[in-house]
Amino acid sequence: MLARLLDHAVSIAAVTLAVCAVFALTTRDGALTNARPGPPSLSATYRPGDSLTSVGGFSLVSDRRELLVVMRSNCRFCASSMSFYRQVAERRAEGAYRLTIVAVAPEDDADVVALLDQNEFGPDRVVKVRPDSLRVRVTPTLVLVNASGVVERIWEGALSEADEQEVLEAVLATDAS
Repeated sequence: MLARLLDHAVSIAAVTLAVCAVFALTTRDGALTNARPGPPSLSATYRPGDSLTSVGGFSLVSDRRELLVVMRSNCRFCASSMSFYRQVAERRAEGAYRLTIVAVAPEDDADVVALLDQNEFGPDRVVKVRPDSLRVRVTPTLVLVNASGVVERIWEGALSEADEQEVLEAVLATDAS
């Protein structure tokens, strides 16, 4: 009887340990990690308040805010989001917004410029970076950086219509800096 009870307790402990191990491997800072596919080298992400003063050797400290559009040419969410990025650029051009739009892509992605051209999205700059130099988990990722080089907001993955509206309101805010 005691042996069976002990065997049962060991089985429960083993299952509990396995569940805890799976939970620990699938969480980060207490929250589930984003399950959308992304390059394995892109593991950590920026958070509001983080300093991001340059990307790919290009300074982000200026008199304007910067919207970084981190993408890959083989990312289907990036391709399906191009019309929205074009809308952001068009809305920015209509007003007196101090915002620079920067497409950021891995340096080994030769096709990203073709993707931009095919979709008639002309960011102010295209910056190529080492894949391990930018802290994003998935593509596309939008990072809004203020004129002092401080991250204001981040949006990851494919955006819903509500998310798109939130992005427009945040990036086209005239008084933000």
